[in-house]
Amino acid sequence: MRKLLTMSTQNKKSNPNTDIKQHRKNTCVFRDPIHGLITVYPWECALIDTDEFHRLRRIHQLSMTYLVYHGAEHTRFGHSIGVMHIAGRVMDHLRNFSPLNDLNNDDFFEKKALVRMAALLHDIGHGCYSHVGEGENSIYPNLVDPINGETVSGHEAYTRCIIKEQLSKIIESF
Repeated sequence: MRKLLTMSTQNKKSNPNTDIKQHRKNTCVFRDPIHGLITVYPWECALIDTDEFHRLRRIHQLSMTYLVYHGAEHTRFGHSIGVMHIAGRVMDHLRNFSPLNDLNNDDFFEKKALVRMAALLHDIGHGCYSHVGEGENSIYPNLVDPINGETVSGHEAYTRCIIKEQLSKIIESF
């Protein structure tokens, strides 16, 4: 398993509305060019350190656009980590409103962790040409969807299969 993220103990003052001290122990810190330092929790580090997630480093967010526009170099890997961070910030903001403001800190943190995990994995099934390889001329072979048993194609189906067949043990262990 890759260990590409820097392990550190966070010494920041805990905000009772967002993070609980016990969850900040042994977090990873990811330096993002847009968002700066992003705290990544151990269960997120475990998902990021898989081959399935690192595969996203080779998939451009904007497909082949980088061949025309040299600045369009960002990947699904960086995009997914950024989306996870933004999803966490949205949850922190929504904490001020009902029904989330009625939750105790542990219950809120659990919901926030689930939202961040969903955001982190939302693109895990994308193929090499992103959305270009979908539709009528799909590069995705048909497969049996592990959720409903139907024969399907496309990155959403692959996302469900990767999560169910490859990442579920990691997710369930946390």
